[in-house]
Amino acid sequence: METTVQLALPEDFSTLCTIYQINPATLIQGFINQVFFPCFYSNPTGTDRWATYFFLNFLDVEEDAYEVDRELEEPYLRIFNLRLLQLLDHDEEGTNA
Repeated sequence: METTVQLALPEDFSTLCTIYQINPATLIQGFINQVFFPCFYSNPTGTDRWATYFFLNFLDVEEDAYEVDRELEEPYLRIFNLRLLQLLDHDEEGTNA
């Protein structure tokens, strides 16, 4: 899915992007690509968990402002649980080798 989004970039964010010559869209896309529950839960020591932490914190802080679509959530969570089990099994096989 692709979407066009208008964002107000705070001065500190814009300044850091300018200093390090990073396109804000590239950085934001990289962040979004790292929101991934199965890897978050199956790799507790991974260094690529910050985006998912942010997402979970946002849900915790803002939970009253959003209504969960349970009909959409249920099949997603089923797929999520299957993938998590696959990742855990794969990781377990790697440690037993």
